[in-house]
Amino acid sequence: MNYYEQNNYNSFATRDISITNVVIPLHNLTEKLILDQINTHHSNSVDYFWGFEKMSRLIESILLRIPLPVFYFDVSNPFSWNSIDGIQRLDTINEFIVNNNFVLQNMEVLTDINGLYYSQLPDNYKRILYDTQIITYQIEAQTPRELREFIFKRIRDMNAN
Repeated sequence: MNYYEQNNYNSFATRDISITNVVIPLHNLTEKLILDQINTHHSNSVDYFWGFEKMSRLIESILLRIPLPVFYFDVSNPFSWNSIDGIQRLDTINEFIVNNNFVLQNMEVLTDINGLYYSQLPDNYKRILYDTQIITYQIEAQTPRELREFIFKRIRDMNAN
């Protein structure tokens, strides 16, 4: 018996799944983080801290305009999104931009900003961060809760490497 049958998901059909692809500016995502409207910590997630070097590389990638992987959110509550995939990336954005909590280190390309906090970045770099477009998949409220949990598990399983 597979996971789908085992958890009684066989009563759902593809028409029950409502997932929207939405591109949002990073500054909108940052605003949601400031307002505490994105939950990045839930029982199905594994607490995993990247470390400041890896976090710095993510910020450098954004500044170099390298597209980030897709973010997945459960948006069934429009005032409190649940992050399904992208938690470490969101934590990095939150810690660097919102909390101004770490300095960039060991930058490979943009070495001129090594040792800087977000607040110390030149305006041209802040503008790049502000304008960056983030690709999201948003699981809508029409998707039954049990099916949202199945989708969450499926996405986690696909990204567990």
